[in-house]
Amino acid sequence: MTIVGGGWAGLAAAIAAMDAGWQVTVLEASRRWGGRARRVTVRDASGQPWALDNGQHLLIGAYTATLTLLNRVGVDPQRALQRIPLTVRYPDGSGLALPAWNARLPRALAPLAIALALLRMRGHGWRERLTALAVALRWRRHGYTCDAGATVADLCRPLPTRVRDELFEPLCVAALNTPPEQASGAVFLRVLHDALLGPAQPPLAPSDLLLPRVDLGALLPDTAVAALARGGAQLHTSARVTALRRANRGWSVILADGTVYDSDALILASPVWESARLLATVAADTEDAGTQTTALDAPPPALPTATDAAAPHPAPVAAACSAQGFGHRLPVHVKQAITRWIGLAQGLTHVPIATVYVRAPANWHWPADAPVLALRSDPRHAPAQFAFLHRRSNSPQPYLALVASAPDATLSTDRAALVRAVQRQCAAQLGLHSALVLHAAIEKRATFACTPALQRPPTCIAPALVAAGDAIDGPYPATLEGAVRSGMAAVAALGTPG
Repeated sequence: MTIVGGGWAGLAAAIAAMDAGWQVTVLEASRRWGGRARRVTVRDASGQPWALDNGQHLLIGAYTATLTLLNRVGVDPQRALQRIPLTVRYPDGSGLALPAWNARLPRALAPLAIALALLRMRGHGWRERLTALAVALRWRRHGYTCDAGATVADLCRPLPTRVRDELFEPLCVAALNTPPEQASGAVFLRVLHDALLGPAQPPLAPSDLLLPRVDLGALLPDTAVAALARGGAQLHTSARVTALRRANRGWSVILADGTVYDSDALILASPVWESARLLATVAADTEDAGTQTTALDAPPPALPTATDAAAPHPAPVAAACSAQGFGHRLPVHVKQAITRWIGLAQGLTHVPIATVYVRAPANWHWPADAPVLALRSDPRHAPAQFAFLHRRSNSPQPYLALVASAPDATLSTDRAALVRAVQRQCAAQLGLHSALVLHAAIEKRATFACTPALQRPPTCIAPALVAAGDAIDGPYPATLEGAVRSGMAAVAALGTPG
């Protein structure tokens, strides 16, 4: 099996494939593993190195697939991740925080902690608290489902303005990286259900925030690559794939230097736009070869999704994606499926996320017990929605990460303007007037706009050819958990070797 892409989805797929008995080759175009969740080393004005991340990422207790993968590659989540009971508190102390004893409650009693947290929200009157509780109970009665076309703003319309703006809007932006007026209400409720009532590995509650104590490279890519190497996987960085070709038993992957890798099965775990580019080379090659009809040109079954592939019984999906009966010439319906996949990938709207890392002066104090704070924001003048305090063993001293999801277009293309806006926000809301900026990371295509009734590219593309990544169809928005689940689903869709 060949896997194109060494981000979290590709590495999750590689571990799952190796465990399933496949001989695995992983090709990563860049020089580093981890994709959009990796280590970035920078130096400050004195030359001191800082191991940061290419963007702030946060896990939660409901990320069971990611936590299982960390255990599988030898990372102890309890040591590598700082557990924080869910909090949406502001520097002035207002906002919501779940009690620490929430993790000890049976799942059936978890709503009690949620209700208590809503009723004890600081800075809100009783009418606001009771209305928030009533709306939350209504969502629960409806099974955390809604009309496919509803937005998060639609769901939150009955809420008082301050509760909507200071509680549910930050939760929406954190979960979906999409403003409430554009964000899918159905996906938001699914994430909310799993975060509040879903399964979790003891001693965690599903709603717990899990802040990495180490850089993202040390959290997964380093250990996953080491585990794959021990298992005999072939691992290549600086290996940019330029084209795909069908082969008698599977697929050929062609690198920029002319190297060709043949395999029985292929997983495209590169960014979705890059996967679309590679699939276009297949479509072009197919057109050159003609469209001769074969016995395989019968109408195909419906393409399975990542959700199907992650189900307890993935056999039908494995059959649809397997290489059985796969000849050198692609049948017409497979060509059509590839074209449709490319269209769905190109139809996604990509959204930037920016993270500004700053070092605070020694005489400044973080104004909270928890190392995460919500910030009052607007896309242009105060772009950061959250601030995180990091105290990592491999960093010279504590530092802050300020995260701006979907900032104004003028800021996402102007790093200096973004930094100035965040510095002003730090001074106004955190009392931080002389922070040293260590790094500003802007991922222009960090995620996709998770809008209502969005059609995302499916896992299965063609026989023996599947896709993985956080943009692939599945139950979650663009998160680390979504990426890991999609990698596992891709392997499940292919079945076992032979």
